[in-house]
Parts: sequence; C-alpha cells; structure tokens
Amino acid sequence: MAVTLAAASPGMAAPGGARAPEPTTDGVVAKILAEHPDAVRANRHDVVFPDGTRVSVHLDAPAVGEARVSGQYDCLYGALCLFPNKDFGGKYIGWDTGAANTCRDFDLTRWSASNWASSIVNNRPSGTVSTFWDNTNSTGLIGYQHAYGFRQNLAFDTASIGGTWDNRISSMRVC
Repeated sequence: MAVTLAAASPGMAAPGGARAPEPTTDGVVAKILAEHPDAVRANRHDVVFPDGTRVSVHLDAPAVGEARVSGQYDCLYGALCLFPNKDFGGKYIGWDTGAANTCRDFDLTRWSASNWASSIVNNRPSGTVSTFWDNTNSTGLIGYQHAYGFRQNLAFDTASIGGTWDNRISSMRVC
C-alpha cells in the first residue's frame, strides 16, 4: 500500500511569495484520515492502516503533561524516522510498515516532509534496508540506510548521485 497525502512542504513559498505555514501534528493526521477513511487514529500522534502500517507524526511541541525526550531515542523500534534538524533535533515523522518483511514506498511531498530531513534513524528490524531518492517517482538514488543505523547530520553524507543527503529526500522505500 502506498500512502499518499496532499500537503505542501514546510516553509515552502506560497503564492505571492509568503512562506507556507509549518505543518502541525493534528493537521497532518487529519489529512491522512481524510485521504484514507480506512485508517484509524490510534492516539494523538499515530495513524494505523488496515495492513498494519503505522505513521507516527510528531510536529508540535509536547502537549502539557506529555513527556518526550528529544533525540534519536524518540524513534520507536520498527520505525524509520526523519528529523528536520541535525543531531535528531526537534519534531519528526516516523513510518512503520507493521512487519519486518514488508516494504512500503512513500512520496514525501505528500507528507509535508519532502526535502526536509537533516538526520535519520532507522529502527527497522535486523536485515532490512531502506532506500532514499531525490525525486518523487523513486529516481535519483540518494542512498541506503541499514536497520539499526542512523545518520546524525545528512550534510556530511555523500549522495549516490552527487552532493549531500541534506534536505533532498523526496521519496523513500521503508523496508
């Protein structure tokens, strides 16, 4: 199942040159649920699809009384997480396909996360490898990230097609 969501990338210029507002957790979750009526909101951050795919959206500061430690340990086992800041800082979006032997493709332009990531944590099960591309149609190979791996600052990682990984990921295959 390819999950898609129509949304602008954060901070992109809107018509008239104004910057688009930063996406919020509730806004992205609402768009996911509107586009996928078969999905269920499990809690404030998580949407679960019938095939077990789970998307965890953390784009706001923690709610009052909600404890959350910022950093790579926010990314739960089974998920691949993208962070907009180096060193796993701040908000993030995590994808979990629900099974170790299942891969899903994601077009990040539809998740408010295209050209957004500056660090990655891959907490997918052992033996899995996730793939990242520069283009939304899964072309322009940037590179791979093995399970239990991370990239703390994508500005220092060289992409397969040249340049760095930083703020270039537009689509990915989470395995």
